[in-house]
Amino acid sequence: MTTARPSVPEGLPADRDGLLRFIERQRVELASTVDALSGKLDVKTRATRGIKSLVGDLRTTAKQRPEVLAGAGVAVLAALLLIRKVTR
Repeated sequence: MTTARPSVPEGLPADRDGLLRFIERQRVELASTVDALSGKLDVKTRATRGIKSLVGDLRTTAKQRPEVLAGAGVAVLAALLLIRKVTR
């Protein structure tokens, strides 16, 4: 009686070493996918990065064009006064 060797699915290596390399590549790919997904779900870190980027852009703009910074300051002050008036 002979035992039939199970067939290897298409795209998988038939030898042991090739299969181990294939599994390792799959693990690396899966780890990369999990890292990318967890990064998208980390709202606090994403918000912090966004704020740091915005602050950096504002600093650059303020150095190049100080009148933009003055205009932004006036806009923020007006918004705060409006909020204060509406909430009282």
